[in-house]
Amino acid sequence: MKRILILGSVGSGKSTLANKLHEKLELPLFCLDNYFWKPNWQATENKEWRKKVEQLSQAEQWIMDGNFLNTLDIRMPKADIIVFIDRSRFVCLYRFVRRVIRKREYGAIEGCRESLNIKMLIWILWKFPQYSRKNIITEIEKIRDEKDVYILKSDKEVEEFLHL
Repeated sequence: MKRILILGSVGSGKSTLANKLHEKLELPLFCLDNYFWKPNWQATENKEWRKKVEQLSQAEQWIMDGNFLNTLDIRMPKADIIVFIDRSRFVCLYRFVRRVIRKREYGAIEGCRESLNIKMLIWILWKFPQYSRKNIITEIEKIRDEKDVYILKSDKEVEEFLHL
């Protein structure tokens, strides 16, 4: 295992898994939210963003946590292992709410404060399941025979993956 790509909805457990793998395998960890978001949730411009992702993905080893569908074409070919944490929208919503209340265990983005707002609720409950999830599955199907792919649907499956 040299390059591990972790995908999933907000609240699915991407950052938690990424941090546990980082501790276990001692591979460099790139949480893409920390590279994309500028203070006050200002997005990085697309051209600059793609250049940054290309640069990060050139590293010899990494764990990369983050969806950013517009860069899957850069990251997926370079990954040895692709992990998609495919949790229900209600589990993701619960975990997101819990994280906001607890002030987030992993992956706090400097200069960005998470809050419960309608935009995030719509993303978790509607947009990710209806659009992003389908796109991720489509992209995974394209490379499934070439890569080690894990689709994890429960805490038990995540724990089993950690002990591979």
